Amino acid sequence: KGEKFQVEVIKKNQQLLGPSHPDTLTSMENLALIYWSQDKWNKTEILQIQVMDQRKELLGPDHPDTLLAMANLAATYQNLGRYSEAERLEIQVMNKRKELLGPDHLYTLEATANLAATYWNLGRYSEAETLEILVMEKLKEVLGIDHPHTLNAMANLAATYCDLCRYSEAETLEIQVMDKRMEVLGKDHPDTLNAMANLAATYRNLCKYSAAETLHIQVMDKSKEILGTDHPDTLNAMANLAATYRNLGRYSEAETLDIQVMVKRKEVLGTDHPHTL
Repeated sequence: KGEKFQVEVIKKNQQLLGPSHPDTLTSMENLALIYWSQDKWNKTEILQIQVMDQRKELLGPDHPDTLLAMANLAATYQNLGRYSEAERLEIQVMNKRKELLGPDHLYTLEATANLAATYWNLGRYSEAETLEILVMEKLKEVLGIDHPHTLNAMANLAATYCDLCRYSEAETLEIQVMDKRMEVLGKDHPDTLNAMANLAATYRNLCKYSAAETLHIQVMDKSKEILGTDHPDTLNAMANLAATYRNLGRYSEAETLDIQVMVKRKEVLGTDHPHTL
């Protein structure tokens, strides 16, 4: 319904105001957001390119609305796995925002974090690390260590450390993130559970299996309570606990959980889903 309505709005705006009018471009952006929410990335891309090109022509390459259009298109390229195209746009957005807004502005830091995520997706972990440290330190200064954006930045850096096999550094950050999220968001918040799961995975990589088990059990129990036994996140938590039991040589307990996960995934996801296989 929203999609059909927005298509009609675009047609009307194009007829009455012209294809380059700000209201027409805004209505195109709104339709792109609807496509985005439906994972229709190719349709999203087509609209976002049109909006970006028109804004460059009308407002110039340095206008905030033009830079936002470029950032939105880059995010779509990320979702399409077209990371080199995302990188090209994100570098431009980051550099322009630094120049126009300054290196400490939240929009600049957001652009820097987006580029870091693209480097991470490209497997360029050292470049991702450099940017993630910069973003984390600046957010600590600007927003404080308790702010969700700062905690997300710390979690992103920890994930990069894991990919670089620097598990002790990841552990230090993940403990801080988990503790702060418990304090700020509460122990039942999805972001808190995610932080606990990340730390548990790092404990496994550090061969701290008993510590990993304790966290995995908490995550599993909370996921069952909040999301239900059939939710994919709950099943992932059960699978992670099973893997830890195998590390501990407790194969019967691992097998019991593995069977439960397999049966549930067949029911929920189907027999051909990669997670079921």
